[in-house]
Amino acid sequence: GVSREWQIWLCWSMIVLSRALRFKDIGELVGSAFQFAKAAIVVSLLIADWYLPLYFTLLWFMIFVTTTEPSFETPRKKLVKMDKKKMFDTVFTPSEDGKEQGQVYWFINVWASWQKSGASKQFNPIFAELSARYSNDFCKFTKIDAGRIGNQTIIKKLGIDDSALSKHMPSLILFKNGAEIKRLPMIGKKDVSYLHEYSIDQIEQHFGFKKIFEETKKKTEVRRAAKKKEAESKKTR
Repeated sequence: GVSREWQIWLCWSMIVLSRALRFKDIGELVGSAFQFAKAAIVVSLLIADWYLPLYFTLLWFMIFVTTTEPSFETPRKKLVKMDKKKMFDTVFTPSEDGKEQGQVYWFINVWASWQKSGASKQFNPIFAELSARYSNDFCKFTKIDAGRIGNQTIIKKLGIDDSALSKHMPSLILFKNGAEIKRLPMIGKKDVSYLHEYSIDQIEQHFGFKKIFEETKKKTEVRRAAKKKEAESKKTR
């Protein structure tokens, strides 16, 4: 009969082939194949010797926890770095008394670093381009890696399915004054498309980027002029 190892890899092949029609190019297919191959390797090691997958898991965990989170940025703009506390204090908490914090639009890219050749990687350049076009003092961009253990509280709050088969990865979510305004892809909608399948024009139209930019550009100019005037007045004292 067929050995257990061959049964595992035949099962892996069937899973990959069943998903083949969902991918736009060979790169996504190869990325998915490697993703499921990791599970197949662990099972194969477990059959060979029970302690081998423990070493494999320990090595993966050490790399995952100790390595720094991958970053991406445009030549002109740098994304706002966020940890869990800052995300809750700044983005999820409404501001009182009309403070500046409550007037800021936050665009959050929820992505997964384990999608090395998948949807998250393909959307990253689009998100970077959007931040280059529209970022200012009142329109800010940040990203959250769903693959990081410390970010699970945020992912749960946003209601995002971060499983390997989820179409919520990546997601682009717009917040203002502690409240969610819009997101893509939309949760609960049938026939959901991956975010990277939308053109940049479709994303701009859905979120109303141009209208937001015009509003925030004026506020930014007023704020910077006031700061400049304040700095000049301090010099003359």
